[in-house]
Amino acid sequence: MKKPTLSSNSGTSSSYLDKSQSRQYFARLMTPREVASATVNRPLEVRQMTAGHWVLAGDVSSEMYNLLVLLCHKRSL
Repeated sequence: MKKPTLSSNSGTSSSYLDKSQSRQYFARLMTPREVASATVNRPLEVRQMTAGHWVLAGDVSSEMYNLLVLLCHKRSL
């Protein structure tokens, strides 16, 4: 199996480790059941605020966030 390599002429190898240049975001969209499980040891106020809701935990680009909001609004129509 071939191992992935970074090309030095791509212009990304030197800035790849700079988080401000990274285009990778790590997030998780949690179902209400997953949220309930994840917040079981949190204060009551937190559990009440998140109960029954989907939660986006982590980082996403503003473009992805806007797309998720748009899709949610379309589904509710």
